[in-house]
Amino acid sequence: MPYAFGAAAGGAFPQLTITQSQTWVPPQDGVVCIHVVGAGGSGAIDTAFDDAAGGAGAYAKIPSLAVTTAGSFTLVVGAGGGKRYGSVSSSQTGLAGGNSTIAGTGITGTLTCGGGGGGRTDMYSSTVMYNAAGGAVSG
Repeated sequence: MPYAFGAAAGGAFPQLTITQSQTWVPPQDGVVCIHVVGAGGSGAIDTAFDDAAGGAGAYAKIPSLAVTTAGSFTLVVGAGGGKRYGSVSSSQTGLAGGNSTIAGTGITGTLTCGGGGGGRTDMYSSTVMYNAAGGAVSG
């Protein structure tokens, strides 16, 4: 759920979840609350079948934004950290999650929710694992 649009104060604006990058035009005038979530990173694996967690994507909320049908928003939905493929006899670091961004009418600049990092394994020792950091918010 990278984006959720809905009424800011319990009004009649419909709840909407957007999971694909797109340009979005509000279907009606109103005031909305927007939630943005960066994608999570994937975990790491090693030859001893230990694992390290991938980091969570960042989260931001715009609690109240006036929108009109004349406005529009550019939404980029970050992809989750993918699975590494290969031999289970080798250690593999996880992949970072992608950033989710929103820019548009009434928003100054671009709001970015960073993706979480991929879990890491020490390339010299399959027994040393590092959980990944979560994403950060900017803009």
